[in-house]
Amino acid sequence: MTEKKGLLTVYDEVAKCNRCGFCQAQCPIYSITGAEASVARGHNAHIRGVIEQKLDFTEEIKAPLFECLLCRACVANCFPAIKTDDNVIAARSAYVQRFGQSRLLDFIFHNLLPNPKKMAFYLRLAATGRNNRLIKLAESLQLFKWFGRGLGQAIQIVPAFPKRFLSEILSQSSFNSQDSARPSRCRVAYFIGCGVNYTLPEIGEATLKVLRDYGCQVEVVENNCCGLPPLVYGNVEAARLLARKNIDMLQDLSVDAIVTDCGSCASFLKDYPKILAGEENYGDSARRISEKIQEFSQFIHNLETSKTFASLNQTVTYHDPCHMSRYQQIMQQPRELIANL
Repeated sequence: MTEKKGLLTVYDEVAKCNRCGFCQAQCPIYSITGAEASVARGHNAHIRGVIEQKLDFTEEIKAPLFECLLCRACVANCFPAIKTDDNVIAARSAYVQRFGQSRLLDFIFHNLLPNPKKMAFYLRLAATGRNNRLIKLAESLQLFKWFGRGLGQAIQIVPAFPKRFLSEILSQSSFNSQDSARPSRCRVAYFIGCGVNYTLPEIGEATLKVLRDYGCQVEVVENNCCGLPPLVYGNVEAARLLARKNIDMLQDLSVDAIVTDCGSCASFLKDYPKILAGEENYGDSARRISEKIQEFSQFIHNLETSKTFASLNQTVTYHDPCHMSRYQQIMQQPRELIANL
């Protein structure tokens, strides 16, 4: 079967597990569940059992498999350095190939994420719906049944969206045409992450201001979602589709760097060569683009300049995002930038 063939690619990796248990103390899910199935050695044992046809995908295997955060805390504390996150994604992909995905996720991954304008429209609709009686009416009519039982709950936790998304703000201000006339020391393409675009546009505006203050000529890219969300849900083909669409948009840019202030986007964009490995039409382009990707703090830290930030007389608490620290080894750069405030 196709899904079993995909799992065979990680068989050697899952077979490395010696069941030592060092992953237990580091796993955030295990700290809550206390279940052996939640930790890396549990995942690897289950995946190996499925490959060897000693186990089949059941709810007991599926539930912990899809609860894994893919944070790589286990990888960082594993003596054989087993890539459990890759193993889990391969297993999720095999599960999706065999049993399919919910209509809601399929709709999001194949219809919304490749179309930012449609994505913005539906997000506005969801935000409006959660603040009135439409949700209760839809639930009473069982309108969510087609998408899956979690849709109503998902809409209820939709954040209070800003009045305008970042893409709308930048479009209305004709940012690129204004910036092209500015003298610059380097040319930068700004990749807009979904989180910044739809929920925290002020972060994106601040990022662009800093880049320009540091003498960079910035071009805002009309990109799609990077592709990470469908990948973590096991929909590898949807992730590849988004990767190809972004490469088509990015490959002809004449810039020194492609900068994003989203650690997850930066991590996944750098992984495009792996995601599209073996694709003759995209392999080389994926590699060239990945070499230009820089997370914001990484880029600013490496920029040779005498300019400093304004002083900040406050106590700052910094959290290491997993996609920056464990995926990209970007830890010291943001700390040094904060220390220099």
